[in-house]
Amino acid sequence: MNRFLTLALLIVVLYIASPLRLDAQNPIPNPSFETWTTGGPGVPIMPVGWTTSFFNISKSTAARTGSAAVQGVTQDVFGTIIPGHISSFFGINQRHAMLQGYYRLTAVGSDEFIVAIFMYKHNTPIAAGESTFVGTGSGYVQFSVNIEYFYGDVPDTAFVTITSNGPSGSDFHAGTTYLVDDLSFSGIVNSVQNVSAAPVAFSLEQNYPNPFNPSTTMRFSITTESLVQLSVFNLIGQEVARPLDERKAAGVYAVQFDASALPTGTYVYRLRAGDQTMARTMTLVR
Repeated sequence: MNRFLTLALLIVVLYIASPLRLDAQNPIPNPSFETWTTGGPGVPIMPVGWTTSFFNISKSTAARTGSAAVQGVTQDVFGTIIPGHISSFFGINQRHAMLQGYYRLTAVGSDEFIVAIFMYKHNTPIAAGESTFVGTGSGYVQFSVNIEYFYGDVPDTAFVTITSNGPSGSDFHAGTTYLVDDLSFSGIVNSVQNVSAAPVAFSLEQNYPNPFNPSTTMRFSITTESLVQLSVFNLIGQEVARPLDERKAAGVYAVQFDASALPTGTYVYRLRAGDQTMARTMTLVR
């Protein structure tokens, strides 16, 4: 009987200490990318719990731990250079302080590895973080993305997006390849004192995900109360959408843009607040 009790205790200890048990406590879906869809004829496999750009995201056995990691490759698709990206929406119930993971980047030119996270409460953005990282060579390197809270609320949803890009946001190069593995959160922000102060600069950030289909998030900050217009133009200068046109107080904002009515292509999105303007490009891929 003692032998059976010892075996039962060992099974319980191994269950508690196992990586699968640790993943179960991690709110990020499939954080070590061990689980993939089965795919089929003409249908690529995908990491379970994640949305991908299909044609340039694949399963890699060059994992940091376990048997799999995500590989993203920037490719020339019918004359358009498109980086691989993955993203995921998932539920959370804590004010996580930092998103961490491990990556390898083989960069062409000065391409970078980019990770961004947005936190929402009842569909309202309350926190965000974004960091860029340079090439690593042949080994995995840990990355960390600090999460900045705009308000004192506890988020109920997180959106994580991972991709590669050029240093100016659009000048990426075919052949850039990254691997990513073992995502997790670290730390908890408990005090409302951690809520960020008013922004110190007028800015329009690169949309995420990019390329996208059919929706993306545009994040910007304004330093004074202003009439804010966020407009989308095609490449011949026609305004095709205006996701935002209202007066806003100084602060940091995120606007979700649904491009379901637009065709595949490159677009310019422009932020205008008072007498200040800033623009960036984005790519819609069907």
